[in-house]
Amino acid sequence: MINQKQSVTKALIVGLLLVAPALVSCQARETESRSLRVVYQSQMCRIQESGLSLLKSVNEFEALLSSIQGLGAGAAPVVDFSSHIVAVVAAGQKPSAGFQLRLVSNEAQLTEGLLTIDIIIDEPGDMAAAMISSPCMLLSFERAGVDRIKLVNGESSIEI
Repeated sequence: MINQKQSVTKALIVGLLLVAPALVSCQARETESRSLRVVYQSQMCRIQESGLSLLKSVNEFEALLSSIQGLGAGAAPVVDFSSHIVAVVAAGQKPSAGFQLRLVSNEAQLTEGLLTIDIIIDEPGDMAAAMISSPCMLLSFERAGVDRIKLVNGESSIEI
């Protein structure tokens, strides 16, 4: 009787050891919401190519704002770079002034180090001025736990 109980106990332990890794891998990945703050937005950013880049210091931030705004640049918005980072979202050069970048939500999703930001690029109406524009948006968010960033625009996305 004791040998039978020991055999059943051993079988249960071995079974649990075999099943445990599968249970761990089936656990849902934790997703955390992160607040996004638009610290600057313009239709005339002078950034020729569409893309996503990161600013990790006040000097980089102020240099970009100065190049966008030219000599008439005012005071830069305050960003605490010890705890936050700024993502530069650029739509690239567009043929008219009606294009605009917009956040789908003021919240991004952080899953396993990947921060996913959803945007929309609004197209101009029929009455948009026929001039070259280059829309951009600068977003600030908490840097803790963020290893990569994915920018999603409908079905297309880029990741850095």
